[in-house]
Amino acid sequence: MSDQKNIIGTRIKAARKVKGLTQRELGLQVNLDQAFLSRVENGTSTPAPDQLNVIAQTLGVSVGYLFGTDEQEGGLSEETVELALKIQQLAPQQRAAVRQLINTITS
Repeated sequence: MSDQKNIIGTRIKAARKVKGLTQRELGLQVNLDQAFLSRVENGTSTPAPDQLNVIAQTLGVSVGYLFGTDEQEGGLSEETVELALKIQQLAPQQRAAVRQLINTITS
């Protein structure tokens, strides 16, 4: 697996998760097969340039972000995206506790 394929796949997956989409849902929106998106996210396939444009637009990111040339997208750093993905995996009560902690710290 090439580094570029891995970067593209990792960034598509991160942006998709931030949007709260499954691979199937994203696939339906961009007219690509879920299995193909899985291969892209795993770094074994790469979308064509026109497909990358549609994916980027649908996810609200730039193509540069998907290629790893833009470190921030929409004001979100890699660290922020990573934290958001971790929080998303928590149980609802745990997410509420994190939200309360953040609200307390930032008040």
